[in-house]
Amino acid sequence: MAGSTVDVHRRAVAEAAAVLLATGLAAGFVFYDLGWRSIWIDEATTWATASQHGSGLWFWLLHDGGNMLGYYTAMHLLIAIIGTSPFALRLVSALAYTATVPCGYFLLRRLFDWKAATAGAFLLAASSPVVFIGQQARGYTPAILFTTAAAWALSVAVLDRSVRAWIGFVACATAAAYMTLLAALAVLALLSALLAVRRSELEIRRVATSVAVLSALWAPLAVAAIRRGSGQLDWIQPLSWHGGQYSYQELTWQLTSSPRSAVLGIATCAGCALGATLLAWRLKRHGRSAPEVFGPALLVAWLAVPIITLVLISAVMTPVLSDRYVLPEIPAAGLLLGAVVTRIRPAPVGLALVAAVVVSRGLQVADTYGSQIENWDTTVNYVVAHHQQHDCAAFFVADGFTAFDYYYLRLPSLLRTLVDPVLPATSWESKNPYVLDPETFPPGTMTRIERACPRLWVVYTHTTTEAPGPGVPKYFAFKYLQLNHFRSQLETGGFRLRKTRYFVAVTVSLYVHPLPASP
Repeated sequence: MAGSTVDVHRRAVAEAAAVLLATGLAAGFVFYDLGWRSIWIDEATTWATASQHGSGLWFWLLHDGGNMLGYYTAMHLLIAIIGTSPFALRLVSALAYTATVPCGYFLLRRLFDWKAATAGAFLLAASSPVVFIGQQARGYTPAILFTTAAAWALSVAVLDRSVRAWIGFVACATAAAYMTLLAALAVLALLSALLAVRRSELEIRRVATSVAVLSALWAPLAVAAIRRGSGQLDWIQPLSWHGGQYSYQELTWQLTSSPRSAVLGIATCAGCALGATLLAWRLKRHGRSAPEVFGPALLVAWLAVPIITLVLISAVMTPVLSDRYVLPEIPAAGLLLGAVVTRIRPAPVGLALVAAVVVSRGLQVADTYGSQIENWDTTVNYVVAHHQQHDCAAFFVADGFTAFDYYYLRLPSLLRTLVDPVLPATSWESKNPYVLDPETFPPGTMTRIERACPRLWVVYTHTTTEAPGPGVPKYFAFKYLQLNHFRSQLETGGFRLRKTRYFVAVTVSLYVHPLPASP
């Protein structure tokens, strides 16, 4: 009896150490240089939306069809407490990623055993795409956290018949969709795993009640998304098999946390395929017995159902599949791989494979440090350092204004001497979160701008355009036409290009006009 007690104590200590080490690894990865990288346009949208008040706040919360509505609302409340520095804005995402690791551990611990849980936790902690997005002020990692927590709660609810777990599932599933809309697809995939379980082993009334409550809580999001339509998705390019930003191949590497390693991606895909095989084998041997099949079914459904659904919609209707939209499924790949690898015999071989994959993933995480997405702080400093009295500023596309505005308002008041921007026609203090708006100068305004602005700083972002044609996304075609019209307006108005400076994903051009500034 004493020996048994000692063994239990040792196992508890070992499990606690595994959870803490994996969580510490995730925290180290995501908090390292958290505030160093310049915020980019999407993060600036978070700052600007969360900075609104009253009717302005409600307008921008619903502007994108309710996407990230809950995340923006939470950030609106938090920035009054934690501030708006890059580190503060990203803190929620970093903490969410860190908390996802223990959730993944306890999920696998309930579905399989402590060995699978340990392997899965370390694989999840070293997921380079999730670390990268965890260092951004967006709702994706909170959505990943709540999706993983929902999977854990659903497992406990089904296997332990726990009422509290069903409540926890509904709460986490609701929160996941309010962090980002497409997390709802991952939640539906989790529920689809129930089809692998015998009806007699399910508490049908509790399942139905939970689905009904969840549907009611999701209803406001559905209404907002339907009213907004698919316009917020018209920037997504059609998928291709090779090359391009949105190829099937690159999305596969993203999903398997292997964006820079084909070998690692293939190995992860093979592991996931083995996980599906494990599910088929358990179904054949044990039938639809919940304790045996629900674990593999949950992980396989979580990984496969959303991807298959998005691919089918992209192929038949409209492109909806991009790198950021597979993020809620990434934990499933790592957790499934952890469950499969720990079944390899002899055990040291599986342990060595896990260690090799974690180290390889960790090296890829290290490669992401020190790189900018968009270099807005340097852009603002450059314009401010070279501006003159009566200079004006214009932004094409308009959401560049938001990121510029973030750093401009952080300058000392003595340096904020630029005139109000002329495109978009707003003030620096407005903090408007413009979203993918390729605006041109409104009719009748060029004469005033010509006289008021002897020099015009034009900040270009999202420079990818395509002439209208078959297979060209509407947004890229529209931006192509708008950009040509914008440049024509500058030329017709007498502005001539003086110089251009390139930053990371941002181009700044100075145009001059021969007319003197008005007194």
